[in-house]
Amino acid sequence: LAKRKLYKFLKPKCKKMHINLIWLRLFFVFGKYQSKRSLIPYLIENIKKRKKIYLKNPEAINDFIDAQNVARTIKKIIFKFKKSAILDIGSGYGCKVIDIKNFIENIRLNKRPILRKYKKNSFIADIKKTYKIVKLKKFKNIEDNLILNYRNF
Repeated sequence: LAKRKLYKFLKPKCKKMHINLIWLRLFFVFGKYQSKRSLIPYLIENIKKRKKIYLKNPEAINDFIDAQNVARTIKKIIFKFKKSAILDIGSGYGCKVIDIKNFIENIRLNKRPILRKYKKNSFIADIKKTYKIVKLKKFKNIEDNLILNYRNF
């Protein structure tokens, strides 16, 4: 609600002052400097220490994206896009929280991890417009980023 109100407040002010307002909707960003209490660092730490994992909503499907992908995309948008827009920044697909947990556990066990992806969910970024603007083919996949985060934790 606060974000919508802020956008509705800014939009007419920017238009009046001839300022382009690029409103970025970031989805579930994860990465190196993320809070240790966030989902992915919590999973990595507890799986590495072989502690019991408590998931509030294991079947939740979220659109996870690595912070480096987000940063590169924002940089391209800032330097290449010259008009107002609302853009989603996410992977364009969702993963179940329980599947993320299982994927990380398989990394620890040196098994071949597989991550199932879902296309339909209300929390998945619509990235077509963003990809078109920044001329991206696709983001580096979540599997590689999870493995990298696991190894660097």
